[in-house]
Amino acid sequence: MEPHAGLAITRAPSALDSADALRNARGVGATGERRDRARQRWHAWLRLAISIAGGLVLGVSVVVWASTGRDRPWRDDPFVAWGILATALTVASGCCLDLGRRRDRLIHSIRAVPRQTTHHLSFALVLLLTAVVTATLARDPSAGSVRGGVLVIVAILGSSPIAAALVDVRSAVRSVPPGIHLGARVQEYLTLRDIARSMLPPLGGLVALATLALGAAGQMSLPVGREPAPVATVVIFGLTGTVFVAVVYGFARQALQTEGYTLLSVLSPLATVADAEVAAELANRTTIEEQLGLNATLLKELTAGIVILGPLLAGLTALYLDVA
Repeated sequence: MEPHAGLAITRAPSALDSADALRNARGVGATGERRDRARQRWHAWLRLAISIAGGLVLGVSVVVWASTGRDRPWRDDPFVAWGILATALTVASGCCLDLGRRRDRLIHSIRAVPRQTTHHLSFALVLLLTAVVTATLARDPSAGSVRGGVLVIVAILGSSPIAAALVDVRSAVRSVPPGIHLGARVQEYLTLRDIARSMLPPLGGLVALATLALGAAGQMSLPVGREPAPVATVVIFGLTGTVFVAVVYGFARQALQTEGYTLLSVLSPLATVADAEVAAELANRTTIEEQLGLNATLLKELTAGIVILGPLLAGLTALYLDVA
């Protein structure tokens, strides 16, 4: 009788088998990650498309509403200009709505920030601005004023997620996790700084579009006995939008500057440097300041000022067009 008869003989797994299994597991995991990333990108594009489509439908609806009762409105150049600006405003509001939400999710993925406080501030801001618009409409309940109020409220709703995200940037910068590694802290600071700066142009552009739409509305032919809105109203609206953009962005920027100088004192501690190395450390400190974005030049400040002053410049442009 042969030895081990009737027994199943199994081969011990070799190192080659283990390597194959590891590669297969990694391949499956990588495929799953690619599918997840593709699904996330698809969902992001879908949300953006829905926001743009919603803004486009709303803008076209307001323009069609305004065209009722007019004789050949599409041959009226001021009306066409207002219609284009109004539609652009609603589409931009939809884009800003989606952008603010995506930036807010990115901020929360970097650091955990309480959402309740931010939502309360956003709700209070929207409620306050809506109350101002409603009070204005109560004084002039005409159809044109109602349409203008609808556009302003749309701009407010579109800008509120960006304003909330900027408030979240401030909260995230100020809530440094205990025991965090210095490199991770610097990386998070740079990411939050870039997020805040990326939201400044769309916020200023949205308010500028609202100001231009208001100025164009004053140029439309009105029924007999009706006067266009005073040009001073457009300038005041642009000034209010400028202050709004500057204040909201200023909250986030102030926290970023404080965190940046804190990191600078850690990365370049002059107090502990030997006398012979002070000059070299100062040169290194200048480089660090530039990398942290703390040594903004006058040109950079003016560039940022042009973005922030966009709503006011739009109001002055509307004033010039009205005078011309």
